[in-house]
Amino acid sequence: MKPGVDPGLVHHNGVNLVAIRLADDEVARALPPSEVIELGFETKRIFDKAQESQPWLPAPSAWAATATMFGTAGSAGRGMGSTQPSPSDTRACSPSLLGTRHCAETSTPGNDASAPVTTSDTCARVVPLQPMELKSALERRKQQTRTPYRADGWERALRDAGLEGEYGDVVLGLRHGFRVGFPQVGRTQAPRNSESVLANQGHFTKILFNELGKGRWIGPVSRRVMESVMGPFQSSPLSIIPKPTPGKFRVIQNFSFPNRPSSQYPLPSVNSHIDASNFPCTCGTFRATCLLISALPEGSQMAVRDVAEAYRTIPLHCSQWSAAVVQAGEDEFLVDVCVAFGSASSGGVYGLVADAACAIMRARGIGPVTKWVDDHPFFRVLRERLEEFNETRHRWQRMVEEGGRHQSRSRVWYGGGILPDGDVFEMFEDCTFALQDLSTACSCTGDDGRFAYCMADVDRVSEELGIPWEHSKDVPFSSKAPYLGFVWDLKQRTVSLSSEKAAKYRLAIEEWRRRPKHPLEDVQQLYGKLLHASLVIPAGRAQLVGLERALGNAYNSPFMLRHPPRSVGPDLDWWIARLQQPNLTRSVIIPEQLVDLQPFSDASTGTGIAIVIGGRWRAWRLLPGWRTRAGRKEIGWAEAVGFYFLVVAVTKLVSPGTHIRLYGDNEGVVRGWRNSRSRKSAVNGIFKLALDFLESVGFIGCIHCEYVPSGANPADAPSRGVYPSYDLLLPPIDIPAVLIPFVIDALSPLTSSKLGTADIECVETCGEDDSDGGEDAGVGDNGPDEFSALVSAI
Repeated sequence: MKPGVDPGLVHHNGVNLVAIRLADDEVARALPPSEVIELGFETKRIFDKAQESQPWLPAPSAWAATATMFGTAGSAGRGMGSTQPSPSDTRACSPSLLGTRHCAETSTPGNDASAPVTTSDTCARVVPLQPMELKSALERRKQQTRTPYRADGWERALRDAGLEGEYGDVVLGLRHGFRVGFPQVGRTQAPRNSESVLANQGHFTKILFNELGKGRWIGPVSRRVMESVMGPFQSSPLSIIPKPTPGKFRVIQNFSFPNRPSSQYPLPSVNSHIDASNFPCTCGTFRATCLLISALPEGSQMAVRDVAEAYRTIPLHCSQWSAAVVQAGEDEFLVDVCVAFGSASSGGVYGLVADAACAIMRARGIGPVTKWVDDHPFFRVLRERLEEFNETRHRWQRMVEEGGRHQSRSRVWYGGGILPDGDVFEMFEDCTFALQDLSTACSCTGDDGRFAYCMADVDRVSEELGIPWEHSKDVPFSSKAPYLGFVWDLKQRTVSLSSEKAAKYRLAIEEWRRRPKHPLEDVQQLYGKLLHASLVIPAGRAQLVGLERALGNAYNSPFMLRHPPRSVGPDLDWWIARLQQPNLTRSVIIPEQLVDLQPFSDASTGTGIAIVIGGRWRAWRLLPGWRTRAGRKEIGWAEAVGFYFLVVAVTKLVSPGTHIRLYGDNEGVVRGWRNSRSRKSAVNGIFKLALDFLESVGFIGCIHCEYVPSGANPADAPSRGVYPSYDLLLPPIDIPAVLIPFVIDALSPLTSSKLGTADIECVETCGEDDSDGGEDAGVGDNGPDEFSALVSAI
């Protein structure tokens, strides 16, 4: 490599790529040697270098009393102003910065300046700060944080509600900044930004000036100036991605860079120093939302509000700044003084503030209310049903008192008791405060007057605290509203995946399949989308095991391109077909009790399978060679087949939608069913059969499995060939085509054809738990997971 050439730049197919570093051996191996060219490349500057010959006026800071202005520009008002360039001004503007000439002047501390409206035919400049100017700007920020929240209002509200002990750190953080776990930096490390910043330079520039105008980025300065004021610093590569709203983009700081330290980048990543469990907060999870909606009285409504630029409203403590520097261009650095997207602690730090806001709302009688990051769903009940629902909340409060407060990694939840469906009771609050009828204390009229509160009550508290709602995203109160990426229907008590979201996920699958090999990030993105969809489509959980194997294969070599396991192909076929269905909806009802018909299943390795329902029985014999035909199978597979037969039998005895308890003595099957999938390929294939069957007959999420010891399992004896009276036989069950080569009804004769190999290819494998293909198994192998392939084909 030539002296002075950045080793992190490569030339690939005629395009200069930034932030692909040859120090990463895996990336280097992914590119042919002929496409790695050692040549210099000058990164575009965002800001022009300061030149004494140019009549610039000084700029103490992005919020100082003296504006940053062109010598030829007219005076500007407060905040971010804009002027048209003078016709006589012929100085060259940075080609990388598209926008209006403007000044960034300090507004009153605590008030945000507006970002300029940018156009594509003019240029913008900001003068780099000198050492004393940067030092002065940072000292001012230490004295006065920049946040829309009103710390005095929070202090009063928390004190009045008796919550100052639980949330006192919020007030301290709003006044002085939050410590987020960033390390003290011993040497400067400043990697280049992602290529996406150059590819979306116009959008990046708009974001940059928005951050400057709102006083959240302070600068720009050279590396020399930054080090002279702050000492050594660490920046993390920036990237820019589109938001769901067309035309809007989000900047992400890759605080996880480098993936591992190297000679070029010896400092570990900022995120490697952070334990997210030290920054816990509550979340309105899918399960908790189902539990709440299931219990809401008839006629209840839901609204949703979104906090504007949520993370960016949270100030950083000055001790964190040296690890929060951002690089805007060649030798152009700024100090980020607010929480950023990409830090492992950002969600928890913002979440603590949002938790405190929700707690204050509840103390004022507003609710139920919860949140997922910046989305806040508000629920309200009819005044006439308020007492009834408060009784439900009081019952939940007792359950919370018994179960206590829990923390799972970085999530806080309350409860702990086991509900009838076998899952844990979990709530996002402790239900201490009763809901109040606020209708007489506000100006709510019309339909709002029928309910316990309205948005005017929320607005009063929000004004007191300074909560910056993004009102363009408000979803008004109704029986139906979006939340967590789903559409919730309180009247029908259902949750749906919208047709738009389903189409988006189908497109993601199609794009993913255009490439034969994928790095870890590709697998993560597709897996995350389909895992999200499986909350509404529970049968999809078993169709993700192949992608889970791909995640495991790629974990230690995240940049290496790998073939996915062979089972991923049929799984994605299933997903495409399912996402094309017009109505992707499921019930959210959490049952208060389960129907117990005393249904049991069991299997015996040497004999067969049996089910017992209320003393009546049915049995099947395992055919010779079942263990090795179409892939090696263990007893867990036979137990899963028995469970499938039991599912088919019990659903014929009750109406659709009935929640039923089943019993089995195989812990792997019971535990796997609770997770809707098994890592054992053969067992997972049976789960796929069962889940698809339940969807087809209207029992989505209605089968709940419980473990029972073998000695207490009445299906144990008939599974070993010890049959009860034939007078107690259950009706026969149609055996799916995929299972015919393996089992036969115990009352059917065992013919010579059944004793043979059956009309199916026998394939020996090294074990049912082995990888079902992918990079490690070799491309083109005729799969070890023949049974799962058969299930998918059926």
